[in-house]
Parts: sequence; C-alpha cells; structure tokens
Amino acid sequence: MAAVVIGGLGLALVRAHARGSDVLAELSVADWFSLKVNLTAAEAARATTAVEAAASERGTEPERREIAPRAQTPARVLWVDDNPDNNVHETIALERLGRFVVKATNSRAALDYLKELDIALVITDLHRGDDSDAGRDLAARLAGRLPVVVYTGDAGTAGVVPGASAVVDQPWDLVDAVQRLLART
Repeated sequence: MAAVVIGGLGLALVRAHARGSDVLAELSVADWFSLKVNLTAAEAARATTAVEAAASERGTEPERREIAPRAQTPARVLWVDDNPDNNVHETIALERLGRFVVKATNSRAALDYLKELDIALVITDLHRGDDSDAGRDLAARLAGRLPVVVYTGDAGTAGVVPGASAVVDQPWDLVDAVQRLLART
C-alpha cells in the first residue's frame, strides 16, 4: 500500500512539474500524504487560452476571464461523452489546471471507471447515441455520491437534471463549476 501511495505521489509530482507547476508535498504518519499543486501564472494563462478556444469552437463570443494562479489539490475527473473530440479544448484547460481527465464514451464504461478509480467529479453530456436520457440517468444514479456537472449544448432547455450539481453550456461556466465543486472536496 505504501509503495502505491508513494508511487502515485511521485507520478503526480513529475507530471505537475513537467507542466511547469510548483508542487508542494506533505507526508505525515496519520494521513500518509497530501499534495497541492501551485498553479503558475504561465499555466493559468495556457488554461485561459484553451477555454477561449473552446468558446470560439462552440461559436460563442469568447468571454475574457482570467484564471488566477493558486494552490489546489489535483483531482481525477471522469468525462462521459459519446463524442469526446468535441471537448478537446475544455479537456486541455482542465488538465492545465491540475485535473486528470479520464474519458468514457458510455455510461457502462463510466461505471467501470467509478468502480476502479478514485474519481472526484463527473462531467456528462445529456444525449449519447439513441439514448436521450443517458446523462440524466447517470446523474440520478450518482446523486449524493459525488459531484456531477452536465455539459450540454443548451442549459436553458435542459431544465433540472436530478443528481446534477450544475448544468452548464459554456466553457467558462464548465471550468468555474469544476473548480468550485472540487474546492469543496
């Protein structure tokens, strides 16, 4: 167990350092370790650029917001979407912010990931293939277990999604929701 924890810490340290982030690691007997990544100004600027590219790709006027450098705990995010290539820039932004994004193209695979990996938050679309309720069903199934963000083409028409912590349709709103919800955990 200790080897796995130390190996995971080492991998996270190397990955964060390779991206140019400053890394702080603490080791204690009771808690084993905690990890905080200091998001550098350069990394925050790259994340901002990725979100702006995502907004442009979605055909919306890119809102000019800045992502502030700060310390945060890395977290694994599961993104469930049958067209993951539609979210490349959003994924890049989240990765730049120290989030490790795992992708699944269907709910069955998502549930397998949730069973085997330590997932802190789930992002899902609403429709997958012929199943127009796939995202709703997944959010309802995960209600109370972990935060779920629904990322859809039109949040206004999506309405209330039981089990979802947020329903968003813009890249900035997605990043804001993920950062806010993970700050609570």
